[in-house]
Amino acid sequence: MRVPAAVPPASGGGREAHADIDTFRSDADGKIVEHQDALQVTPPTSENDNTMI
Repeated sequence: MRVPAAVPPASGGGREAHADIDTFRSDADGKIVEHQDALQVTPPTSENDNTMI
């Protein structure tokens, strides 16, 4: 089973906002056997109305 865990963008502290997602795969006993994550800086403007966040 894969369970996505979304994390809100960072704010304040002079850090750039980002989009982040963690995906976990567990075995039949519920033990985590795989973890994947993706992190991308959120651009300040968008070329269209489809924003990341």
